[in-house]
Amino acid sequence: VGQLRFSREARVLSTLQSIKSVVSVLDWFEDNNTSYIVMEYVRGITLEVYVREHEIEPQRLISMMRELVDSLIMVHAQGVLHRDISPDNIMVQEDRTLKLIDFGAATSEVRRARGRDQTVIFNRRFAPLEQYDENGEQGPWTDVYALSATLYYLVSGQLPTESAARKGKDSLKPLSEGKLHLKKWQKKAIMDGLILQPD
Repeated sequence: VGQLRFSREARVLSTLQSIKSVVSVLDWFEDNNTSYIVMEYVRGITLEVYVREHEIEPQRLISMMRELVDSLIMVHAQGVLHRDISPDNIMVQEDRTLKLIDFGAATSEVRRARGRDQTVIFNRRFAPLEQYDENGEQGPWTDVYALSATLYYLVSGQLPTESAARKGKDSLKPLSEGKLHLKKWQKKAIMDGLILQPD
């Protein structure tokens, strides 16, 4: 199963070579009953480590994320879902631009993914409700939720409540008005992205 997932990651990434904020695959092959991926070397640290080590204003973080958001739109336009966006899967390069990495949970077709196509491994703090449900319908909204959860965590310093724990009485705290130097519409956009029901 792991080898199949690894080969699938290589195939998916090979279709995204022209997208700037996505890690590039230079080659991939199978030999000795093992799969290999030759990838671009991304020199930098994860976004989570970067934010922890630097005092970064929320507004600046939003600006840094802009190009990655645009790239994610292009990823979806090419028929790919990442399905595991988190602060650990975004790298900050030496020039402070971002790269989206780890497409191991990706699917190469944007569709209402069901059953066996569901993501088995995902970061629960950043995963939407449909990834917990074997009948859950996945699409671009799945990545929107994870990206919004990532932004929520990085601008507030608080991990979002797991989506599965938010069913019934929603305990997710809204982004505070006082502490964050974000515009009201930016806070609303992040909170809207964290709505449990995709529709």
